[in-house]
Formats: sequence, C-alpha cells, structure tokens
Amino acid sequence: MSEYGGWIPDIEVSNGEARMLSAEQLRQSRVNAAYLRYFEGYRSRYFYEEFIFGQGTEQLLGLLAEVGQKQRWLDVGCGTTTLFWSVPLDEVGAIDCCDISVEAMRALLDFIMSDEIPYCYEQALAMSNKVPHHLRLMREWFRKFFVFDALKGWPLHLFEHNYDLVTGIGIFGLAKTAEDYICAIRSAAQKLDRDGCMVGADWVRSSYFIEREHFDNSYLNISVIAAAAERAGLKLMRAMDVDIKDDPLYSKLIAWVLHR
Repeated sequence: MSEYGGWIPDIEVSNGEARMLSAEQLRQSRVNAAYLRYFEGYRSRYFYEEFIFGQGTEQLLGLLAEVGQKQRWLDVGCGTTTLFWSVPLDEVGAIDCCDISVEAMRALLDFIMSDEIPYCYEQALAMSNKVPHHLRLMREWFRKFFVFDALKGWPLHLFEHNYDLVTGIGIFGLAKTAEDYICAIRSAAQKLDRDGCMVGADWVRSSYFIEREHFDNSYLNISVIAAAAERAGLKLMRAMDVDIKDDPLYSKLIAWVLHR
C-alpha cells in the first residue's frame, strides 16, 4: 500500500459494479479495513492540522470562491476532502460525490457526520471570509455517493440530473496519458448542466515520485487542459500553473475553470 500522498495502485470498484448509495447505504456497506485506515490517515495527515501554504491549495480555494452560488454540485474523485473544498463556495442545494473507493467515501461520510472542524478548516474559513456555521450547513447538503471509476466510462444511467458545478480535484491527473486525461474530462462534462461550471486541479508528480511509483503525469500542461476543454465542448475561462517548492512528491499544481 502506498504511503500517504500516493495512491493504492490495485484498488478497484467494490463488487465490480458501478452503483449509487445513499448516506445510510454507505454507512452499512462492507469495507476493506486496511483501505479505510489509509483514507482516514490521509485526511488526518494532510487535512487536519495547520494549513500548508505553497502547495497551490490557496490558489485553488481562490478559484472556487469565484464560482458563485450553485444548486447542484458533483465532486468527482472526491476522496476524503469534499468538505474542505466546500469552504469557499456559496450556498448549494445538494452535494453528490463519486469515487472508485467505497472506503474513501466512508471516511468522508464519517467526517461529515461529525461536528469536527480541524485547524486547517478554520484557517480556510478565515481565508474565505466564511464562518463555522457555513461548514455546518455544507455538512447537511450531502446527498448521494456514486461508486465508479471516473477515468473510465461513466454510468450515466445512475444519474437523475445534471449539475451546475462539477469539480475534479486531484483525480484527472491520475490518467495514464494526455489522451486519457482529455477523455476523462469529456466524460465528466456529460453531467455538466447548461451554463454550468467545471473546476479542476491536478498535482504534477516530482521525478522522485514518478520513479517510486512508476507513474508519470508530467504530460500535464495548460495546452492539454485547453485541448480537453475543446473536445468537451467547453470554454477554458481560467488556467494557472503554480510551482511547488520543497515537496518530495509534487513539482507543480495546474488548476483550471471551464464553462459550458
């Protein structure tokens, strides 16, 4: 199993099929205890104590703050961090999540159902001019949890509607090639509503991390994002390339905003 900050390379969709779960169904789902500990550990290490500046996170929060009010939000490849990325958003009517891992979403749900506000969340709230009550409201808006691999074909039959906000933070950069990345963006764009907004970000791996895990996403650049937007029929509104210093795993962050 990878150290925190990497990924579990052999993880697959639980039970081998895509499905939609309510919060109660997710709570009752059978989980892999080792995977669950991994995701709980990841959240505790990176999204619990003091906010880490210089990783591109503050710039990404700034992009999300510009989104404005949305009614339906889908967080793609949510992992355990959807609540954190909700901090700069204005009110939303419902939040749905998807991930390949039931365990990741279970760790997320357990955190959502608590009243815990870690220190980095307090800092993010202050940076976003939000109060703790905002986070309590966000916790109430989580609705559905979709289990499938967002880097492959999407199970469109599971979705009842489209979304006016779709986010993909740290997920699309797990695609093996630039063409796979472009196809993944296009798949996600199928669920973007008319006049909807898609916000994404990916951390480009360092040479050390590439060598350690034998996965290279250094193909990522703004030109690839522009090509993905064009293939998906979207407009590239914003794109930023943020260098990351003194981090053994990542060299830069690429963040972007696309509009229908």
